[in-house]
Amino acid sequence: MNFKIPKLTPDNLEPVRLSQVIPGGGTLPDTSVVLPVPPIDTTVTTRCPIMHDIRSIKIEKGILRIRLNNYTHVSFDSLVIQHLRTGDIDITIPFAPVEAMNSVSKTIAINNKWAADSIACSLHLRKLESEWTSVCKYDSIVVVVGFDSLNITGGEVKIPHLSHSMDTTLSLPTYSEYPIHLDSIEFSEGSITLRADNSFPVNAKVRIESPEFGLDTIFQVVSRQSNSMIMNLEGRSFHNYDPIGTSFRCAVQVNVDSSEDYVSFSVEDSIESDMRVDDLDFESIYGEFTDDIVHTIPTETRGIDIPQGLSSIRIKEAMANLTLTNAIGIRGCADLTVEGRNSKTGASANVLINAVVDAGEIDNPTTSFFSTNLAPVINIAPDTIILWGEITLPAESFSVKKASWITGHASVTTPLRLSFEENTVHFDPDTIKIDEDTRETLSHIRSGKLVVFLENRFPVGFDLDLVVEKGLPDPDTVIKRISITGAPVNIETGIATGPVLDTVRIDLSEDELNIFQYSPLTACYTLYVPKTDTIAFHINDYLKLGSYVTVRLKVGETEE
Repeated sequence: MNFKIPKLTPDNLEPVRLSQVIPGGGTLPDTSVVLPVPPIDTTVTTRCPIMHDIRSIKIEKGILRIRLNNYTHVSFDSLVIQHLRTGDIDITIPFAPVEAMNSVSKTIAINNKWAADSIACSLHLRKLESEWTSVCKYDSIVVVVGFDSLNITGGEVKIPHLSHSMDTTLSLPTYSEYPIHLDSIEFSEGSITLRADNSFPVNAKVRIESPEFGLDTIFQVVSRQSNSMIMNLEGRSFHNYDPIGTSFRCAVQVNVDSSEDYVSFSVEDSIESDMRVDDLDFESIYGEFTDDIVHTIPTETRGIDIPQGLSSIRIKEAMANLTLTNAIGIRGCADLTVEGRNSKTGASANVLINAVVDAGEIDNPTTSFFSTNLAPVINIAPDTIILWGEITLPAESFSVKKASWITGHASVTTPLRLSFEENTVHFDPDTIKIDEDTRETLSHIRSGKLVVFLENRFPVGFDLDLVVEKGLPDPDTVIKRISITGAPVNIETGIATGPVLDTVRIDLSEDELNIFQYSPLTACYTLYVPKTDTIAFHINDYLKLGSYVTVRLKVGETEE
């Protein structure tokens, strides 16, 4: 560490008295008298301490100023400062002429020299002719030496009390791609490490302040040692006073103790301090969005399977509901578009969803409800659904805590209100395999019945065909038509109050029963949907079907 000293002025060198210069000057009176002054050609040595509390200093560069003050009424033809010495500085400086009661000066640059604690020189005075002038034994010539702009790289000194302050601004390591200004942060984790390294030959005290962290601490650093301390940030807050960014002020003041004895120092000596912030994690953040944040939701396309028979349904109302409970201190809104496309018919339809979510708190969450009718999209029997939109966070204050949360619940309101177009629904067939022994037994069939169990909770009736086929190459078929009664409904709501149960027994002829002597057989249901007005359907509505065949066999001469 280089020490810079703007100005250093030692005591004046011992004055050279006129009584030391003039032959017989010891008899000069105490008061001024006019006497003849003979020619002078003499040399006088003088010295003085250069600086108090300094034994030696190494000067990298600086300026040496010499001024010669002639406090006599004698004019000199020349005055020469011979061998002005301190340390390894040795300079000879001529002045000519030097008038009575006048001063002369010179400036000399010095580089890579060292100065001792004293200075000495010889003063050679020359006057060629005698003259009558006023003289006094107290008249003198004084040499003044001063140093300016010294850059000192080392030395041996008695160090006085020193104080040095440094103030800097650092950025808090935060990042956001959005225009956010942070007001305050409460930390759940993190630390500030303060460290100071003292290579000085004396002890020092380091004070570090950071108003944003509420930090103001002093710790001592022993000579030629290091010291550090760690401040836990858990539960502490950071308050941002920067109106634009997120920064904090770090003010360091170093106070160096004075030394009673001489101590050595060098250019490498220093007191270094640093402040490090590590492992930050927040408990809560308070700030504001400085501009509206608009986040585009990427377009998402999904293919869907069209349920069989959906084209015959015309939904009047199918409300999709979303409930959001928000414990995050951020308000926002979403504008979404749901579009359905039917690639076979070329039809398309869309619905717009606008959702506004109010800011909430952990202890006081807000609940928002949103509903939209999906009937326009469902009614085109889409095979592709496309979703796009954007989310907007307005330019306003916000708060986020580590334990903040948001939950949602989606549902489709029942009853659905829809109408049927006349339609036929073919259910997937089942294969019936009958082993040979059973078929042999069935060859003795005399009569039989088809028993069908029906359970219908739909508020509408249907016709149903039960079809049994032998299949190719002899496609004999048994078809039985059954009428299904609609479930009873609440008069006010139109919703089915419960299922209607029915058991239907249908006689089968001997010819119809003969089909069961073949294997495999194919059995299936065909449902005939009637055209209806708008009907209310509930999520629990259903249709259950079950059937079996009972037969009477001829065994020998008996029947069973």
